[in-house]
Amino acid sequence: SSCATLLFVGRYTDKVGALKVIWVGLVVQSVTLLLTLVRTIPAQFASRVAQGIAASAAFNACAACIMERYGEPQRTTYVGTVIGIGLLGLVWGGPVAGAA
Repeated sequence: SSCATLLFVGRYTDKVGALKVIWVGLVVQSVTLLLTLVRTIPAQFASRVAQGIAASAAFNACAACIMERYGEPQRTTYVGTVIGIGLLGLVWGGPVAGAA
């Protein structure tokens, strides 16, 4: 979903700014968390798709925000930190969720 989201959200991020896309992503994430309370398969599926799109948009907009705001010495450290945190989520998210 990240690649498909980047095609559309990347241009939107350039147009309106990364911070607005981050906030929209966070709001959509919050709303879709409420959809998980509905126990029907279509609602769960729609919630997961919307969460994936919103998370991808916010994550990629965070990287764009860092690129816009910081110069080269700090930028490398901050982008590496964001990518590292994202990879930790990918590595540990499944096992932790499965253990719960």
